[in-house]
Amino acid sequence: MKRLSAIILLAVILSVPGLALGVTNNDEVVSYQEPYIYGPFRVLEITITADSGDGTLPAQPIPYAINGMVMLVETNPGSTAPTDNYDLTLTGINGADIMGGALTNRDTATTERTQALTNGSYGVAVTHRTLTLNLTNNSVVSADFVIWIYWIAN
Repeated sequence: MKRLSAIILLAVILSVPGLALGVTNNDEVVSYQEPYIYGPFRVLEITITADSGDGTLPAQPIPYAINGMVMLVETNPGSTAPTDNYDLTLTGINGADIMGGALTNRDTATTERTQALTNGSYGVAVTHRTLTLNLTNNSVVSADFVIWIYWIAN
């Protein structure tokens, strides 16, 4: 009887993951190119492939400190473009988006550039710490895209 109970319990436990509605394979890929340096000017290239199960991407701490003034952020959808109007944020240690929402509703067909948005005006974003990249509103599995962050180091 104990053996039968153990077999039934094992069968139930093994079947539960198959009932999940969203499947995350945790196989997303994020790669960072060493920042290009042109005098005080810096460019960081980030290449991203979202999860092959559900298109998600966990929050990604950027392994390079971005100290200075972020002048511009550029996004380029890849051959497997993310969902139209996908959103990105670059958050500091306080959780605030340094781009002020300017990276929302990104296009899937064209490269887009933007400056930070502060109180309704575009301009530079001053930062002095490590940032975290966040992706939301994407459901395309294995979506790929590239982000370039341009800043002047202080």
